[in-house]
Amino acid sequence: MESYTIVDVFLSLICCSSPFFLIMGVVVAIVLAVTLSKKNNKKTNLNQNRFNPPYVPRPMTNYQQPNRYYVKQINPGISEVQSANITPKQQTINVENNEQEKKEVFPYSKRRILSKHELDFYKELKRVADSKNLCVLSKIRMADLVNVNGYNYRDQYVYFNKVSRKHVDFALAEPLNLNIVLLIELDDSSHDYEQSERDRFVENVYRKTGYKLLRVRNAVSLNEKITAILSGVQ
Repeated sequence: MESYTIVDVFLSLICCSSPFFLIMGVVVAIVLAVTLSKKNNKKTNLNQNRFNPPYVPRPMTNYQQPNRYYVKQINPGISEVQSANITPKQQTINVENNEQEKKEVFPYSKRRILSKHELDFYKELKRVADSKNLCVLSKIRMADLVNVNGYNYRDQYVYFNKVSRKHVDFALAEPLNLNIVLLIELDDSSHDYEQSERDRFVENVYRKTGYKLLRVRNAVSLNEKITAILSGVQ
């Protein structure tokens, strides 16, 4: 109906002979045409948006940030090609590792290798060893003294675990090649009951592997005991 109104306006202007009415009619016709065009465009956009709603981007979290930007925040030296290939899961692992390194705790402190009792014994043992031209070794792992031979891999693992956590207190060795000539265990009262089974196992291993073992409680008559066992006198 609006289009018919425009036609009627043009017909009425043509019928009028006055130039003033002719100019006014043209202006009114232009205004009406522009207004109708805007209304039609607005209706068309509304109909399109009804079926195809406009895309509104959502704000991204740190986990959803683009790979290239996010990786450069973690590893500034990484190349763009590498950063484009890193998955969000790998990004999360990198973040966790970096945070763990920052918060890593080292609950360690320096400790003495010998207790007071062991140190007093070592001083006397060192005097005896010097007189026999031998050197003193301390805190040697049993696994460094013996090998696990034969058997399959599983059995080797089982037998290795039996000796991996044990050590000998002292050893006398030749100074030039550190060949061990005597192992020394400094026992205390706990060896009477709690470690009797452990002691039997250790003694059997050393005997079968050819080591000489001396068990003592203190440094009393230490020189005589060492001389006797090295000379083969029991």
